[in-house]
Amino acid sequence: MKFKGRVRELATVDAQAFRDKVLSLDEEWWHKDAIRQERYEVHKQTQSIVMLFCDGWPNVKIEKRDAWTLLEAEATPIVQQIINDVYGQGGTVLRAVVAKLPPGAKINRHKDSHPSFSVAHRIHIPLKTNDQVVFHVDDIRHQMHVGTAYEINNLLFHEVANNSDEDRIHFIFDYMPPRRRRPAKGGPGGGQSASQESGQKLDRKTEPRTGRGQA
Repeated sequence: MKFKGRVRELATVDAQAFRDKVLSLDEEWWHKDAIRQERYEVHKQTQSIVMLFCDGWPNVKIEKRDAWTLLEAEATPIVQQIINDVYGQGGTVLRAVVAKLPPGAKINRHKDSHPSFSVAHRIHIPLKTNDQVVFHVDDIRHQMHVGTAYEINNLLFHEVANNSDEDRIHFIFDYMPPRRRRPAKGGPGGGQSASQESGQKLDRKTEPRTGRGQA
């Protein structure tokens, strides 16, 4: 989402349990779901554990991927804290992914182009990083730290290079807050409309609502 600035610090978060769970996973989990690498050229050098993925606009379909069940318990408290403290309940979590940038890899300069990014906040929670990871937004370098959540203005050009000998791992999710909308058109099964009040809450009792561009 566009805002005044490039990167903003949102909150201090305790992601230790989530970090421990991710780092304990077998290597096969990083290669099991390559939807981001297959669709988006800029992510070819990354690896992902995809929890939620969004397709379509304005009728969005949100799909729970295999990793949802695997990481839901550890991810949910982090997501809920940020939504409660920063944005407010009642919106929709469109995407959730754990993204790895291996040593020497990079994400080339790009803007995120899916229409949802004009209304959804992109939040980064670093799980593993270091000062040799170079993250530029609008050609300005920003250093992110474990224990802090950030929002990036992903409608500006941004790029990342991992110049270290360790993995850089971030938990990333997109949150679309509640908006004043008209009721959606279309019949059942048509997907969630961007013009519809979603009422989405991410918790263990509520499944994500059934929600192209970079992801």
